[in-house]
Amino acid sequence: MSTPATWVKTLVKRALKALPSHTRQAVMEHLIEQAGTYQVLRDLARRHHVESLKARGEYGLIEGDIRDSEIFRSYTMRGVWTPELDRELANVFGSGGGSLIDVGANIGLSTIPIARNPLVICHCFEPEPHNFAHLTFNVTENCPSGNVVLHNLALFDRSAELEFELSSNNMGDHRVRVLPASKGAYAEEARETIRVRAVRLDDVLPVELLRLPIAVKIDTQGAEAQVIAGAPAVLQKAAFLHMEFWPYGMRRAGGSVPDMLRFLCAHFTEAKLTFADMGGTASWVAAAQICRELEQLERKAGDTDFWNVTFRKNS
Repeated sequence: MSTPATWVKTLVKRALKALPSHTRQAVMEHLIEQAGTYQVLRDLARRHHVESLKARGEYGLIEGDIRDSEIFRSYTMRGVWTPELDRELANVFGSGGGSLIDVGANIGLSTIPIARNPLVICHCFEPEPHNFAHLTFNVTENCPSGNVVLHNLALFDRSAELEFELSSNNMGDHRVRVLPASKGAYAEEARETIRVRAVRLDDVLPVELLRLPIAVKIDTQGAEAQVIAGAPAVLQKAAFLHMEFWPYGMRRAGGSVPDMLRFLCAHFTEAKLTFADMGGTASWVAAAQICRELEQLERKAGDTDFWNVTFRKNS
């Protein structure tokens, strides 16, 4: 027996088939526009068992997971990821060299534009196997200078094998699971998990081997406090640090936000908040002021509230 959905589909197919070709094309384009072109592309890919696609933009030909509703989707639609951060990182190095450390590198969209400067040695840390495979392709395709080092590792405050929970539709929202799984705002307790190897940044990249200046980007969906706790030597020498501040994710990861803020305030002189949905300072001010703002924001933040925070040292 046909279901109502099947019956409707049959009627629609017959109606479309009866239309002139130019009218049928116009109707299909309208339907695709209404549904969202990326959603249509993703549904078609799933139907034909396609797991990854490639898109060309400002960073070159980039491969990503067709399920990804955030990072790869953004690149397919805009051809760029974070142009403001790209400019700020490029300014750290100028025409000279240095070291970029990309923690939570995902598929490489923060590293690839910086690696165009062959004098900058880039270290990418990405623990999730599928992201790492895409990262490897993207770096091989777009970084011909051989100045990118890939680490299939998580960074943390200790060496350990950690449980790692996977998002089914946002390939930038995989997270370490440190505390016992509990009911979360994003149904994290039901996520598939794998085991990943974690190390301290100071252990795997001794600071004396890094070329100055050092710029660090950390986006680890709540584990930022533990990453920073495992990198005091590198971060004391870093000229620039860009990180995500997501109180909900940090609470679930169990790191110490007060300890993190004390460290950042002690070792950086200026800071700013960007993409601050609940207010905050968007210009460079004293790092101590930003840390006080973050303390206040952390107390009142909801599940979805996050900020991008940038710290730097006066030259």
